[in-house]
Amino acid sequence: MRNILNLIAIISFSSFLFSTQAATLAEEIINFPEMIEKHVVVDKSKITHLVFIDLWRSYGGQGDENLVAKLPHSFLGDSQQIWLQPEINVTQAQLSEFQKYFPKVTPLILDRGSKISQKFTVWQSPYHVLLKNNKQLFSGDKKALVRFMANKYPQDKLAVSELNKLLDAPSLTVVKKIAKKTNKDELKKPMPGDNAPHFSTLSMQGELITLLKTLKNVGIDKPLSIIFMDSLCPMPHYPGCQKKFAQLNELVKNNSDRQWLGIISSFYVNEDSARQFSKRFALKVPLIFDQGNAIFKAYDIYATPYQVDVNSDGIITTRTDQMH
Repeated sequence: MRNILNLIAIISFSSFLFSTQAATLAEEIINFPEMIEKHVVVDKSKITHLVFIDLWRSYGGQGDENLVAKLPHSFLGDSQQIWLQPEINVTQAQLSEFQKYFPKVTPLILDRGSKISQKFTVWQSPYHVLLKNNKQLFSGDKKALVRFMANKYPQDKLAVSELNKLLDAPSLTVVKKIAKKTNKDELKKPMPGDNAPHFSTLSMQGELITLLKTLKNVGIDKPLSIIFMDSLCPMPHYPGCQKKFAQLNELVKNNSDRQWLGIISSFYVNEDSARQFSKRFALKVPLIFDQGNAIFKAYDIYATPYQVDVNSDGIITTRTDQMH
């Protein structure tokens, strides 16, 4: 009898712990004081739709703001959007400036230390997470979200059709708005035949590197090959990256008369992580840790590894995700 009573006590205590730990996930994430700096009231009767953004991509017309606005009305009426910007090379002041152009992106939270992103293993943006009644209903990018909506709201065929059109033809509305206050060339994607954007910065080896200086060593028939990299490799959202870096090392080895330069993204990582990445893949090229992803933005790079070749005249000859 005593054993039975002990078992009941253990079960009861375990149930108490479970119920305590099973506090509403959305509430835990949003109201945890170390994660945000302003309070957001979460409507527990609705689906919590976390939208992880990259404001720099949104400025370039590659955000999901239009897509969210065109989600099925039945979903929008039964959901609460909460927008989150990981704290990666973004300040609160920049977030406030961003909302002047995107007033409907609210509430917008600066994800301090990227803690919320890490909790949901979000390694790319834009990205979406849906929560309801302590359960994660969905997580994925915009294509996966559209598929989810098509299955969940089959009756709203018009909305799903509009969403698919957005996937095929991204909106340039944002670019047009911001072009009034910025140089149009800053918003243009540098393509083959265009002048390569200039840069001047210190390499991870402590050497001053400029595009002009590097091009002086480029032969007439040999380009400067700029390789844009992400030190998060290997990760699920960078399939095949290990193989590509092995291919890069082989190319560098067999083309010693060619100029090479590696640009490492600073998103989600610090320079120490970038150094470990360089050592892990035994990279033999000069490397720049791209603070603020300034060079990535100038060349409009969103996939890695990615190669841009520049000739001795400073003209882009090729840009591709294939190492060559």
